[in-house]
Amino acid sequence: QKQMIKVIKNSKFLILFCLLVIPSITFSQGSRYTGTYKKSTSKQYVRQKSLTIEGLEFSDSNNSTLSFYDCENVIIKNCRFKDVNVKTAIYAEGGTNILVTDCTFENVHGAFMATVCKGNIRFEHNDVKNILGTLRGGAFYSNAVHYNTCNGPGNSISYNCIENIPGESAPEDNIALYRSNGTPESPIMIKANWIRGGGRVTSSGGGINLGDWGGSYQIAEDNILVNPGQVGMGMAGGHDLTIRNNKIYSAKQPNSNVGLAIVNWTSKDTGESYNIVVENNDINWTNKEGNQNLWWIYDNMNHLKGKESNKYNKNLNESILPKVIINRTKNTEPNPDNNQPIPSESPLAQVYMNSFNSIAVKYLVTPIPVAFAEGYTATGKLLITFPLPRFNQSFPVEVSKGEYYVKITYPDLGKTETTKITIN
Repeated sequence: QKQMIKVIKNSKFLILFCLLVIPSITFSQGSRYTGTYKKSTSKQYVRQKSLTIEGLEFSDSNNSTLSFYDCENVIIKNCRFKDVNVKTAIYAEGGTNILVTDCTFENVHGAFMATVCKGNIRFEHNDVKNILGTLRGGAFYSNAVHYNTCNGPGNSISYNCIENIPGESAPEDNIALYRSNGTPESPIMIKANWIRGGGRVTSSGGGINLGDWGGSYQIAEDNILVNPGQVGMGMAGGHDLTIRNNKIYSAKQPNSNVGLAIVNWTSKDTGESYNIVVENNDINWTNKEGNQNLWWIYDNMNHLKGKESNKYNKNLNESILPKVIINRTKNTEPNPDNNQPIPSESPLAQVYMNSFNSIAVKYLVTPIPVAFAEGYTATGKLLITFPLPRFNQSFPVEVSKGEYYVKITYPDLGKTETTKITIN
């Protein structure tokens, strides 16, 4: 499959852009690995550099299956962690430049915890099913992904699928940032994750939590959350934090409280919050009493930017995520309505050149579906991916002459549309 490009007129700027930006914007949620695994015992590494752990399976361990202390340049990919008892499956302390990708986690007390790390810690394109928490004697504060006092550039928790089955899991927050700081140029990114289920049947736990006990330069955007627990998304303190362009839904649940919770719980200890942005989030949230409860913004966060742009969206429901979000590369159940792909002869969007000589995408249906576009060169090289949240929008870059392909994916409909377009 081949698609389009964003080419900047000066080739030097194009090369620089591709080197710096493209690795961070590749889409497709969850693990993409379909191969086999080799069983392994627990492993621990101390002050080692340039490690790759690949294709291993860890299970039935009483300790963290993989532990890294002060390690640099580590890649953990294409691994499986199942029934890991008591502790976190992957634990990193004091390291830098660590990537966890294309791994699967099932019945664990935490998929990944990074603490006192120094930058470029990435947890991307992974599947996580059932954070056990207190169900098997684990910690009360068990999270799928937890960054604790991680500081520096390049940190990311993005493009993951996380699912907690009621009665089989007891997480606190699915994704939690505690006393962690990005940089102005490179904030911690929590981007385009799919999260379904979460939280204990108590008054705590939820989807994504920023600024816990302070922290700064954190962005959570383009995430989709369904029934994630007591709170959909929240901020607990800190400064220079952003929550934007997310879809947050919950039906009435035994522990559902509020879609967005924005409050500085620790202002006396960590300082007042500032530069807070909460904008363009779509929410449909029903609390445990059966009442709509979209957001709660405490007085010490009332100065936030973007409040009026957040809105109730009655069209949000459980179908904003596919029925199957774990092991999607091995399990195809694409259409939530009838499990059959929508026929390709019924396009949902049009790709065209607008009056500004830019490639643009216009929806042909309402309400507009969840979708994202990918741009490829004529040789099939992926060069840009971005969400399509508006009715009509252009690609955010100029294009040069040539042939390109634009692929639009509708993840909750199991449908893709590919258009060839020529720039003369």
